[in-house]
Amino acid sequence: MNIPVKNHLLSGIIAGILVMTLAYGLFSLLLLIPFLHNFATDPRLPFLFAAIPNLLLMRFWLVGKRLEKAGKGVLLVTFVVIIAVFIIFGT
Repeated sequence: MNIPVKNHLLSGIIAGILVMTLAYGLFSLLLLIPFLHNFATDPRLPFLFAAIPNLLLMRFWLVGKRLEKAGKGVLLVTFVVIIAVFIIFGT
């Protein structure tokens, strides 16, 4: 299935938010497993793991599909969220 994606900054921002939200939910559910409770002590961990699919999406769009503006939108969302997480949760 080929989903058409327009090469706009807004489409990259929307895709970045959706992918990061889905990944955050998945990793939060995974950290509920009793075996993984030791890793759930740091609240920043699910956010950092949620950024990984965004980086893969950004790489796929920037290099593979040549959608530079959409890839920049994904990059923008990823870095804004990661910086906000470190500011909110501190060290």
